[in-house]
Amino acid sequence: MVKDYLLCYDIANEKRLYRTRKLSYPLSLGGQKSALHTPLSRSEAKKILTKLSKIIKKEEDKINIIEIDPEPLMLGRGLPLLFEDGAIII
Repeated sequence: MVKDYLLCYDIANEKRLYRTRKLSYPLSLGGQKSALHTPLSRSEAKKILTKLSKIIKKEEDKINIIEIDPEPLMLGRGLPLLFEDGAIII
């Protein structure tokens, strides 16, 4: 089953950053530079984490893959946005 993940990374070295981007960007739906919305199955998430762990230096770099809750907690007066067929419905 495919779930939505937030793939976040902080890479200290330019070469490792390029390799991390090259591996992660094709899998993502979008995001901001080092925080990407990525739909993956659990096995795909493990595979990508294994590949990324071979690229990074653990003492200098950081990578997080966070599962996104399909029903997020809303605080304040925000309106829920529904996504259907690639469109946002308000």
